Amino acid sequence: MRIKKVLGMMMAIAMVGMAAVPSITSEAAGLTQATTTDQVIYGKVSDADKALLMQLFDAEYYLAQNPDLAELYGDDIEALFNHFCTLGIFEGRTCNANFDPSAYASAYEDLSLFGNDILKYYEHYLTVGVAENRNITTLAACAENGITVTSIVAPEIVITPAVYKVATLMGTNDIAAVEYAVERAVVQAAESAQPVAITYGDTSVVIAPDSGSSSSGSSSSGNSAVLAEAKGMTYAGKIEAGSGEFGVGFNLYVIKGTSVGYGVHTGGTDAEGNMTYSATAVTSTGGYIAPNDIQPSDIVADAQIYLTPTSNGIEFTPFAGPISSVTETNKETSGTEVADPEYPSIFLIYDSNGTATTEYNVTTSISENTDGSIDFSVGAYNESDGFAVVADYEITDDGE
Repeated sequence: MRIKKVLGMMMAIAMVGMAAVPSITSEAAGLTQATTTDQVIYGKVSDADKALLMQLFDAEYYLAQNPDLAELYGDDIEALFNHFCTLGIFEGRTCNANFDPSAYASAYEDLSLFGNDILKYYEHYLTVGVAENRNITTLAACAENGITVTSIVAPEIVITPAVYKVATLMGTNDIAAVEYAVERAVVQAAESAQPVAITYGDTSVVIAPDSGSSSSGSSSSGNSAVLAEAKGMTYAGKIEAGSGEFGVGFNLYVIKGTSVGYGVHTGGTDAEGNMTYSATAVTSTGGYIAPNDIQPSDIVADAQIYLTPTSNGIEFTPFAGPISSVTETNKETSGTEVADPEYPSIFLIYDSNGTATTEYNVTTSISENTDGSIDFSVGAYNESDGFAVVADYEITDDGE
């Protein structure tokens, strides 16, 4: 089979032509590092955690990854470590070549309960992960195992194996340029029905036709694109329909921060019927600090994905409200859409392969627009049967 080649020089020119991704301060930002301060939620590292982190901290590596710090701190190990603990860790800067918390989080789904609390991943790895021989801890290891990595600090950054391989091939951390190169190759492969090789020097990365999972998701078409989009958002939890007549729902709440920003929290009802909310946001916009005790008045919007077992499979009903301030802007699914017999203008979504015990991952994303509106998305997917649904909403928060 012939393999079309995309010449390295052409790709290099395309990359130079791309607008550079703004860096926070570092001249050599890692692929999973935040690119703007708006993405960062700064926190505080305790003395106990500093003692743990010191076991992993490699000053020489940290300085090499962040050459701008040489002018400020030189080779002062204490100063570099202090920078990492106060700023770097929360910006997604890595401190050791053998550990990237975003790779670790993506490789082990049972750690999803930590949400975007990046410090927790370091704690788990150093106190539990090493002892359990959890060794998929780098982007390279994830790529070798076919694992797509989502940045903890900037969930919109999604590193597929193809993106990682191309970034390594080109010797760049410019994620926008790399995604552009991969997307072009995916499109060319689909149009020609032949593999496309992104070539640089004597090395190539081959992108096969219909390899939507090798790109960053948004460039794929059809079912794989919806699945990639759902997987590319931040993991919020799992849900299954169960065998009850009325099914079950998974709730997400958009909470307004104490001063700025918005966070997405999971929630439910306790035994007394009172609403409960997770203390830590699943994901959030820049600068978000959650209220100490979340009250209904703090809720800007709530969303629910409701699952009901039916003869057609598992019925999905994504919904967000209140209607007065939340508008559904788009909805996509790889499942089957059937007109509601009672309300023909409404289409019901089914996973025809789903059963009462099929487990679905729920994902979400949130961002603020310059006009003050909020883009909020909720997704659900089951990778084994290829089902996915993504619903996008625009929120207008008038509650000042």
